[in-house]
Amino acid sequence: MGMKLKLRPALYFLLPFLLGIIIGEYTSIPILWLWIFIVLCFVGTILTRNKTRFMCYVLINIAIFGCGMLRFEIASFPKIPNHYFDQPVSFNGKTVYQPERGKEWDACYAVGQIQLLSDPSQEVSAKLLIRFDKLMPLRYGKQIKLTGDLRQAPTKRNPGGFNYRTYLERQNVSGILYHQGLVSIGKQSGIPPLRWIETLRLKTEQVIDDAYAGLETQSTNTSGIEETPSNDTTLHAKLLKGILLGKRGDLPSETLEIFRNSGTFHVLAVSGLHVGLIAFFCYLALSAFRRIPKKVVSLLTIIAVLIYACLVGFRPSVFRASLMVILYLIATIIDRDADIYNLLAIAALTLLLLNPTQLGDVGFQLSFVAVTSIVFFVPKMEKPLQKLWNDTESTNVSTLQRYKNIAIKWLVLSYLVTFAAQIGTTPLIAYHFYRAYPLGIIVGPFAVGLVSLIVGIGMVLSVLVLSGYHLPKSLFLSIMRFSMFF
Repeated sequence: MGMKLKLRPALYFLLPFLLGIIIGEYTSIPILWLWIFIVLCFVGTILTRNKTRFMCYVLINIAIFGCGMLRFEIASFPKIPNHYFDQPVSFNGKTVYQPERGKEWDACYAVGQIQLLSDPSQEVSAKLLIRFDKLMPLRYGKQIKLTGDLRQAPTKRNPGGFNYRTYLERQNVSGILYHQGLVSIGKQSGIPPLRWIETLRLKTEQVIDDAYAGLETQSTNTSGIEETPSNDTTLHAKLLKGILLGKRGDLPSETLEIFRNSGTFHVLAVSGLHVGLIAFFCYLALSAFRRIPKKVVSLLTIIAVLIYACLVGFRPSVFRASLMVILYLIATIIDRDADIYNLLAIAALTLLLLNPTQLGDVGFQLSFVAVTSIVFFVPKMEKPLQKLWNDTESTNVSTLQRYKNIAIKWLVLSYLVTFAAQIGTTPLIAYHFYRAYPLGIIVGPFAVGLVSLIVGIGMVLSVLVLSGYHLPKSLFLSIMRFSMFF
């Protein structure tokens, strides 16, 4: 056991830090006391490092444990005092992301200063979710001033229900501001690459909407009467935006419930699956150009993953998956043996240092349980099936047979990866949500395969159109309708 910990130093630091966060969640110790405790532990390690090595290691672990408690205590300290809530306030800040918008409402995340209208001398800085009862010209980096009522998000009402307040707090969002009264939207600023990526996202949505709008026009028969397929067409466009960009706000509740009950709802929530697919397709496509060195391919794949992460808003699940992929690709660039368990520990440690409250997030737990389950189970399940494609490397096999074996290997491994992830995540979903989706273990792998097809085709076609390539609309629609048909 000791040997494994030495080979995986990130795991050695992660375990006591993790335990400190867990204990810190159920206790409340003043920050000053924790600082003193940690300093004393580190002083103890210096004094004992040449005398009692065992005691030195114990004190290091206790110090890391204390750091976990301290980090959680700092992160959980409320940024907005309680007396600000349910009061009219003024807000002056800058928009950072627009999560969803409806036909008659709008919303955005913004960071700025909050003042009580009853006492303008009281001011705090925080990140808020701002809701409008009408559509607004919101973009990333817009300066925004408004007044409204500041409220806390609702908590869960039933066991296993969704706790919206905790969800927002884990994204450092301190409350919801409901717009009432004056609003002023100023000039756009912010980081130029992020502004360009937001423009890219809006254009991608426009490409999908325009393409399917064209199909709706074509669905009108010669007598001028519109036929029923137009409703399916609109649904296809919404599904495509949900799968590619995670925008599922416009999807009908019946459609969402079908995905939820079948255990395949995760395909509509942009997550590690989508980031992994983007990384896989980019790496595969770039590797086809043999003159490009593997290190350059890895670097370009990292850039593609970062662009996609910004495209969908760098939500927590995307950030986690992007970090894991980037750490793995960096390991290949610097010619280091990429130990998956150590990379997982590095990713978890990095995320918890940035925001320790994520540990209680179901998405955080599912991400790491799924990847750990894949790494653990797939090699064991793959071994007895290798005879199905073992002839791939043989020189006596024809080209057609070799490609056939590669296709079999890809299909089998794709199913095993998804099946292994379902094995790991199903008990966790049942524990948190008091619901089990046995059908998901069977249907999930097939759904992921179809989503892979949609994501791959959708991204390629969108990139072609956005880059100025005049793809015939009928061809675009035919390909996307074929993939969405499944």
